[in-house]
Parts: sequence; structure tokens; C-alpha cells
Amino acid sequence: MSKSAANAVNLKRVAFYSEKQYQCGASIAALRVALEMPKAGVDVDYHFDMPSSGLAKGNMFKTVNFTRVVAAHSDYATETLKAAKSEEAPNQEVLRQNFFEQHLRTRMKNGMFDAAHFHNYSGSRGTVVDIASNKPLVWTMHDTSPVTGYHYRTYDLDNGPLEYKAKTTPAGESFWEALRGTPFALTAPSAWLTEYAKASVPDHIIVRHIPNAVPETGFYPMDKELARAIIGIPPDKLYILFFAGTGAWKRKNFEILARAFSKAPDLPVHAIVVGGVADSELMRDPRFSFFKSFDPVLDAAKIVALYNAVDAFCITSLIDNLPNTVLEAISCARPVIGARVGGVTDMVMDGVNGWLFDPRDTDSAVSALQRFSESAPIFDEMGQMSLKIAREKFQQSDVAGAFRALYEELAEIHHKRN
Repeated sequence: MSKSAANAVNLKRVAFYSEKQYQCGASIAALRVALEMPKAGVDVDYHFDMPSSGLAKGNMFKTVNFTRVVAAHSDYATETLKAAKSEEAPNQEVLRQNFFEQHLRTRMKNGMFDAAHFHNYSGSRGTVVDIASNKPLVWTMHDTSPVTGYHYRTYDLDNGPLEYKAKTTPAGESFWEALRGTPFALTAPSAWLTEYAKASVPDHIIVRHIPNAVPETGFYPMDKELARAIIGIPPDKLYILFFAGTGAWKRKNFEILARAFSKAPDLPVHAIVVGGVADSELMRDPRFSFFKSFDPVLDAAKIVALYNAVDAFCITSLIDNLPNTVLEAISCARPVIGARVGGVTDMVMDGVNGWLFDPRDTDSAVSALQRFSESAPIFDEMGQMSLKIAREKFQQSDVAGAFRALYEELAEIHHKRN
């Protein structure tokens, strides 16, 4: 960025916004970037939407060195909803979102930030246009919603991976047109979603590929024997790790892992499944061990031990962007048994640091598990390749630098426009 443009826009503070504090992949990715931005010379105001009671919990915001942490409390929306007597009154989610958007617009008009960065945003498109018309704005696509209006559609889960241009409605066309000439950009963490976005929006919209990152100090290799002692699993068996999330959520696709185990009763592999899964006969395989979900902050040390205790991480998603869990696993020097979808292939190379399979084909999943079980002599070598990929492609400092460069590019556009 030229000195004249830097002086003209005084790009010092960026307002980050995520709808959740730290409860989903998008908010985790957003916070990790925000934590790194001050090292790249950009102060961050981190805005999130959550009940005020959540602030009383021993959460990580006590350790965050932001200039400001701003919570738009959903308590406001709750009280407003109670006061509304009409059956036509908007629901709490709408009221909360409206309150936050008003809050953000007010801060913008008062000059309290120089640029904005949206993550995990599902609010009014009018707010996007309003802010982009006045300040540089980056909207990171953690799923397809910025171009489709949906997180991931049921149709796509039923019929295969997203390989087509998103259908643009007349309302969508007017939205993109309203952004013409504004300092606005979309970013996507995976190569797959970047290409999907480019195919789905007009050419005047800037689209960039900037990956997620994982902090080296947060996820790292440790002695497997020690890790297994911490987790409490035997030292002499092959283990994989699977995060089920809510389990019943179709996109995570736990069923194919269960079907693969059922189809290969002699497979000498045990699976640690974290989170809830839909009850079925398949999940009663004695090779499965079920753990409750972990708090990503309070249980951080145990999560690192869990990654290091297993021989490989497994992800079976039908659709995924650039899952944090895979980034975390490869940062712990774990090979990955992964579905050949979305951004998983940005992090996992078949036969190099993992084993890829078709998440809709049980035989393909069985084959990947069998190849894994036969690869014990090269687990360490493959794990080191995972670590190399994590450190070369997904460094926090590189990601923060890329975002700073994009903010500066948009600031130039804003300066020329005004």
C-alpha cells in the first residue's frame, strides 16, 4: 500500500465480526486470524453475538490482547421479544441480528474502525452494502452461504459435491450489482470454495483464496506414549480419531465410518468418536469408543493429547471447506484418513500424508482404512509430511499478512472512490 493511501485512510483498526464466540469452526477460524492481526500491524476490535451470561464463564477472552472485545448481547433481543405482544413480532434471532447490525453501523458512522471483516455472518445484505459503501469490507466464506444463502443445502448432500455455479436470484443479482466499485472482497479458505465463488459471482467482485491457520503454540506433536497415558487408551492398538459434532448432522457422515467397520469385521483398527452420534446398531461395534464433546478452550490440553494419542485422524464429511480439525491434526504430525472433498485435499495428499476415499462409497472407505492399517511402519514419516504441510501452507503469520495486504488493496479502492 502506498504511503499516501495509508495516510489518507489511516488503516489502523479492523472490526471483526462473528455470530458466535467460539462454538463453531467458522468462529474458531475467525478468532485465530484476529489474534494474529496485531502482529501484522493491524489492531482488531472483535465483535461477537452471545448472551452476556457467557462472559462470566472462564473463557479465552480473558487472555485475548485485543484493543476491544465487543459483545452484542442477545439479552437485548430477548427482552425486546418479551415486550412485543404481537404474534407478527420477529423471532429472537432476527431481533438479535437487527440489534447487532444497528450497533455495527453506529460504530462505523462514529469512525470507530477503518475496515470490517465478516465471518459467519447471516444478517441483512443491506448491511453488507451499507458498510462496503463506506469502509473496506472483507467477507470470508466459511461455507457457501454468501453466494447461496445456505450453509450447505440438503440437495447437495443428497446428490454429490458442489461442482456447479450457484444459482443467482434477481435479488442476488441486485446485491452484487450494488457492490460494484465498492471496496468489497470475498475470501475463501479452500481452493475448492474459491473456485466455486468465482463461478458464482460477477467478475467485478474480488475473490481471493486465503486459508485458515492454526497456531503452532496451540497444536503440536508430543510423545504418543505419554498422550495415550493421558487419554487412557492402550499402547498396543491402532487408533483413529473422529469428531462427530452433533452426530445426527448428515454432513459429518459418521454412517460411512460405521458401515466400513461393519463391512470389515477383522479390521484391526479402533476409533475414538468425539461428540454425539445417532443411535443405531452400527455404532455398537466394540472397536468404537465414544467420548463426550470437549470445550475448545477449557479442554485445549486434552484435545492436543487426543490428537497425539491416535495413529491417524479421520474425516468423512460429504461437503467441507477447510476443516479446522484437519489443520489441527496435521499440526500435531498426524496422518489423515480423509474424504476426497472440498478443502480436505488442500491438506491431505493420498499416499503422502494420508489416505483419501470417496465419502459416498463404503468400499472406498474400507480400502482407505485397510491401507492405513497396513502402513504402520511409515506412520512417523507420513506424520512428518503432515507437519511440513501445516507449517509451509497454513502459518498464522502468512494468513494475517495476506489479509492485511487485502485490507490495504481495498483501502486503495476506497481512497480513489472518495
